[in-house]
Amino acid sequence: NKYFVSELVNKAYEENQIEKCPLIVINGIPFEYNKNQDSIFLPLKKSDIISLNFLNINSSRIIYNEKENDGAIIITAKTSKHP
Repeated sequence: NKYFVSELVNKAYEENQIEKCPLIVINGIPFEYNKNQDSIFLPLKKSDIISLNFLNINSSRIIYNEKENDGAIIITAKTSKHP
């Protein structure tokens, strides 16, 4: 299913783990959620994603020092270090 990330994100949103505009973190690098497009486009293939986790608003604001993020989606993806 090519929309498995979308399904997991929607589930996390419904369970109040994240809000509407979460911070996206790929291999430790934060990316801003594009509020104008109101969508998440990841520069990754499904096969590149090792794990997908969520941080609630309080945790993500403490860890990433972002005052306005709505939680975070933490993605670990394959790199040259991850075979």
